[in-house]
Amino acid sequence: MKNDNLIFLWNAIVEPFRSLDHLVQTCDEPGDFSLKTRNGRPFVTIRIQKQHVGMYLLPMYYHPHIVPPDLSPFQNGKGSLKFKSQDGHTFTEHAEELIRHASAVIGLY
Repeated sequence: MKNDNLIFLWNAIVEPFRSLDHLVQTCDEPGDFSLKTRNGRPFVTIRIQKQHVGMYLLPMYYHPHIVPPDLSPFQNGKGSLKFKSQDGHTFTEHAEELIRHASAVIGLY
């Protein structure tokens, strides 16, 4: 883990993904979490980096329209979101919508 101070933010971001039973968990270690689809395609990886928590969401790369407008300021490239410690509340408000949209395009990327 690159920054222990971000563990609470990382946990808040990971929590909504833990209950997704239509995906396969491939990693759940402090600071590193990954899910893939049942057919083996990557879905999401959430990692603590030096200055932020990065979410690498493959459906977003192919379908950028799935990102709720309130989360678009956190985009960092085509398929990733970058959160700093003060951004956790914004993510948790929109997590359900993002997950619903990303799940809807499984099989289309």
